[in-house]
Amino acid sequence: GARPPGAPLLQAVGRNSTSMSSPFSHADAVLLRLAQRLLGRTGPGLSLLRLFSAHPDEITLDELSAAVSVLPLGISRAEVQVLFEHLRDGCPVTSFDQLGFALESALGAGLPTEAAGLDRVDLPRLAAALQRLGPPGKVGRSSPQQFRVTLMQAEPYMTRSQLEWLISLTDKDGEGGLLPWSL
Repeated sequence: GARPPGAPLLQAVGRNSTSMSSPFSHADAVLLRLAQRLLGRTGPGLSLLRLFSAHPDEITLDELSAAVSVLPLGISRAEVQVLFEHLRDGCPVTSFDQLGFALESALGAGLPTEAAGLDRVDLPRLAAALQRLGPPGKVGRSSPQQFRVTLMQAEPYMTRSQLEWLISLTDKDGEGGLLPWSL
């Protein structure tokens, strides 16, 4: 199942993991975060993105970048480029059908089994450290470096792989700042 918007992603680790035939990539994490925001139980769906599109059946890289700049969609403009590279091999236009299918697939797949190692992370200690970066309801943003240091201080035995997973699964603003409360 999908987590509702605003629900911590780490609560789903272990319970919502699925086996995937291909390795889970950064693009998959971007798709999952975007799908949770748009297609989750209270999400607005793709109709919200259509407001930014000049054409009713497709959206361009620039149009989706504009949307993530002004809407809390959980991905950065740089991640929009990763998404288009993944979906369209860098082509700057994608159909809403293709985007919708990719988002639904990501939402259905949930977290991959590779994320199961995160269930060994001390979540209360991690949550307390992340709250110092920006509590829920606040507009707390963190640079990737500050976020990484905070995670390493809270969990000194965290592996590089676990650290990268946490960073890739954390929502970002349009500028690429991490939103610690989303994890």
